[in-house]
Amino acid sequence: HNAGKVIFVNPICKRLDAFRHVDGFFDEMADDPAALNGVAFAGICKPVIVWRDAPIPPAQVDSYFQRLLYLGVFPMCPYPKNDHGLDWGSPETRRPFTDYGPLLAAIRGREWVLKAHAWEIEDAQHKTSPAKANLFSVPQGYAVPIVFGEDGEVVLKIAGAVPNTPGLMCDVLHPGVEDAQPLGAEWTGDVLVLRVPLRRGCGVVRITTADHRG
Repeated sequence: HNAGKVIFVNPICKRLDAFRHVDGFFDEMADDPAALNGVAFAGICKPVIVWRDAPIPPAQVDSYFQRLLYLGVFPMCPYPKNDHGLDWGSPETRRPFTDYGPLLAAIRGREWVLKAHAWEIEDAQHKTSPAKANLFSVPQGYAVPIVFGEDGEVVLKIAGAVPNTPGLMCDVLHPGVEDAQPLGAEWTGDVLVLRVPLRRGCGVVRITTADHRG
C-alpha cells in the first residue's frame, strides 16, 4: 500500500479474519453457488471479480449476469490471446458482455447499503413481485439492480435509504439497449417510488444525486 499498489487474492477459503489487509478478490471458484455467495459477502465493501474460461451458453446468459448484478460481482471479460480465461472469440462470445457491460459499469465502485427493509418491489397489480433487487451506494449516488423479474413495469419503493434532495435524477439501463430510459421520481414521505420497466426481466436503476450531476 505504501508503494501505491493493491492486493487482490483468490479466496479459496472464505475467512474474513484473513482478509483484513486485502483490497479485493479475484475468485476462480465462483461457478459454485456457495463460493459465489461467500466471496460476495466478503466483498461487501471491496471489489470482486470472478474468473471464467468458457463461453456462456445462450440459455444461461441472463441468469449468469443477473446473479452477478444482484450480488455486486464483476465477471472476467474476454480478452485477445487470453491463455488462462475467456478468449476474445467470436461476436457471439462477446455479445453477452457488451449487452450487460453498461449495467455492470453502473455498479462500479459499489458498496452494499446495509439498511433493513430498504426496498420492496410490487407488480402492476400492487402485489409482491418475484423480482429480486439490491441497493448499492456508488460514487455517483445509488444503483439498484433489479433481476429475475418478468418483462413489464414494476414499482420500486426505497424507504429511508436515499435522501430527498433537489435535483435527484433517476434512469434505468436494460441489457442489450444502448440508451438509458429516464424515470420520474415520486416521494411519499421518505419513500422514493419509481415505476421501472424491465427487459429480459432486468434493469439497473441509477439514482444520481445533485452534487454528482455532469
